[in-house]
Amino acid sequence: MAWESTGEDQKREQEIIEHSHQRAAEKEATRKKRQQKRQEKDLWLEALELVLDETKVPGLKGKALKDMLDKFKAVGAPDLGNVNRRSKVGAICEALIVAIEKYNNGTWRIAGEDEGEGDESSDLGDDEPSALEPISDWEETDTED
Repeated sequence: MAWESTGEDQKREQEIIEHSHQRAAEKEATRKKRQQKRQEKDLWLEALELVLDETKVPGLKGKALKDMLDKFKAVGAPDLGNVNRRSKVGAICEALIVAIEKYNNGTWRIAGEDEGEGDESSDLGDDEPSALEPISDWEETDTED
């Protein structure tokens, strides 16, 4: 017996294909919307100034406090642990104060802050091998074989 393909089967198959295309388009639109929101948030955090005074942290409320937490996370502050935007205000304040104390003590530095100093220390001295020179003799003897 041969498989008979009725019009209803073909119609159902076409509906399934159309639905999958529609679903894929919805997912892509959602992905683009999420990516756009993330870019807007990144720009907002980039424009936000870090509060590096421990006495000002308790004065931060609501969205300002949570934005400051996100800014500290973006610049790589240590010991923020499990603190997130949904954490209690007291826990967020404590985590920010600890991060500010570490910054003031010198145990933590903001990544982009040391760029000027990094240029001076990145100069190679005479005692360091350059990338073009072989590091040891075995590399030279290996090519002779």
